[in-house]
Amino acid sequence: MKKIVISLMLVGLLLVGCGKKNKDLDLDHITASIEETNLFKDASKIDIDYIERKYGLSTEGIEDYRIYMSKTSTSASMYAIFKVSSDKAKENIESTFINKYINSWTEIVYNASEAKLVENMYKEEYSGYLIYIVSTDNDKVLNIIKG
Repeated sequence: MKKIVISLMLVGLLLVGCGKKNKDLDLDHITASIEETNLFKDASKIDIDYIERKYGLSTEGIEDYRIYMSKTSTSASMYAIFKVSSDKAKENIESTFINKYINSWTEIVYNASEAKLVENMYKEEYSGYLIYIVSTDNDKVLNIIKG
């Protein structure tokens, strides 16, 4: 009897854990907090249309986003946060925008210090969001994002 009760409790805990929803991130608050760090001094918010044109990114499956990067070739620092609704959108972001961004800094506009930052890009899927960070302090930016 004791084993049955323990087994039912474990199954119940597993079901409760599986039912957790991803928490929505407050992207406006996050970007304001990141701005205060001065890690992205020359970065500005990038419109998804620009990313679509320059990198060939399809916006299908992207529910929300924030992209901050320099529009000049002097700084590779950037961060991008995408809320996506499908695996296809995840693959699209990785294969178009991220791979082309990395290539642009490590092969086309080669600058040793900036290329090193890009090679150390932080990538993670967190709470239903794809997070990409290129900065001199990726951990600091990640801590802000995760709150």
